[in-house]
Amino acid sequence: MDLAGGTRNVIKKDSLATIRSEGLVGDKFVEISFGSEQSPKVGDGDMIQGEPPLQISDLLNKTNEVLDSTKGAIENVNDTTCAASKERRRSPQL
Repeated sequence: MDLAGGTRNVIKKDSLATIRSEGLVGDKFVEISFGSEQSPKVGDGDMIQGEPPLQISDLLNKTNEVLDSTKGAIENVNDTTCAASKERRRSPQL
């Protein structure tokens, strides 16, 4: 890794590089975490770990899973409410 002098003090061997995006369709950039204080600083030629970029398709799939789960929960509440309402109508009034 080839870094400017000031950057060498914050990038450590346990830092993590991640490709990020500005917004949903924005420009891509590399984000590098600082790493832990006890980890040694990176030197010339050192490598750090990378993390695969988040794909928009993964995000959309996860959103669909959440929506399906929410829909199921709402249907359960509606079924319970309807059943309770019918039971109240059948019960004799005191």
